[in-house]
Amino acid sequence: MAPSTSPETCCPHEFLEDDELVLSIDCNACPGAHDLCNQRCYAGVLNIMASGAQPDSIVLRRYIHKRYRGEAVKAAALAASELASLRRGIAALEPPSDRRCRTCPASAHHVLLQARLRLVERPLCPPEDRAAMTSLILERVGAAACESAPACVSRVLQCGS
Repeated sequence: MAPSTSPETCCPHEFLEDDELVLSIDCNACPGAHDLCNQRCYAGVLNIMASGAQPDSIVLRRYIHKRYRGEAVKAAALAASELASLRRGIAALEPPSDRRCRTCPASAHHVLLQARLRLVERPLCPPEDRAAMTSLILERVGAAACESAPACVSRVLQCGS
């Protein structure tokens, strides 16, 4: 089954200890490209890393194994750490009592879900920081939200850091 861009989906994997910690992912059952530039593959890797150890290298196993080291692993580790933080924020949310805020695209719940999806949307190019994430989400929220939307989005994303 191909991993989706859902931040809850994980691929079959194991952690191996060689001279370094290796995240080894079995890509044989996946019909998609086994490459960190592939959005679905990247999402599956981030999901694993967000709930596990941070490896020194990542191996995507199929007929030809692909090994990632260095900057690619560091970028994925940072995005996975951010994903774990967003998951904690979503789990800790209490629903707002105001119906207008509950349905607003700038509400805390919607903002955190948008941020979570933005992390897996652009493989190996996650937003550099919270300010960039805020800008991306505000683009998506747009004019449909109330005049408080920019302040709400900024407040929610600053609380999660």
